[in-house]
Amino acid sequence: MSTAGKKLIPRERLDLAEELFLAGKSRQRIARALCDRFGVSARTARDYIARVEAKIAALPKPPPEAAFQRAEAMLLEAYELARDGVKRMVVSGGAGAPSHVEEFPEANVGVMANVAYRLAELHGVAAPKKVDVTSGGASIKLFLPDET
Repeated sequence: MSTAGKKLIPRERLDLAEELFLAGKSRQRIARALCDRFGVSARTARDYIARVEAKIAALPKPPPEAAFQRAEAMLLEAYELARDGVKRMVVSGGAGAPSHVEEFPEANVGVMANVAYRLAELHGVAAPKKVDVTSGGASIKLFLPDET
C-alpha cells in the first residue's frame, strides 16, 4: 500500500481536538476552534475529530465493577452536596442602606430524591418502568369494540 501523497497531521491539531473532546465540548465547538486556530476547513476539522473519537473508542474499557463503583461514588457525592446545600438571599438594609447576602442551610430535597432513585436503579431495586414489548416499536392502535 502506497503512502505517497498522504500528509501527516501535525500532532498539536489532534492534541487540541482530543483535549476539547475530553473536556466535553460539542463537535461544532471543537471544529470551530480547529478552524480558527489552524486555518483548516470544516471538513478537515471534522476528520480530526473523527480520528480522536476512533482513538478514544479503541481504548480498553474499565471492568463493569469499576464503572459501578465510580457511578455509585459520584451519586453519593451528589447526594452529599445536595444535602449540605445553601440558600443565598439578598437582604435589603432599607432606604439608603446597603443590602447584603445572607446564607441559610437548605438541602435540595428534589436532587436528593433524584439521586436516591438513581442509586436504587444502579443497585437494581427500583421499580421497573413499563415497556411495550409487543409492538416492536410500531405505533399502537386502540380499537373500541364498536369500531372493528
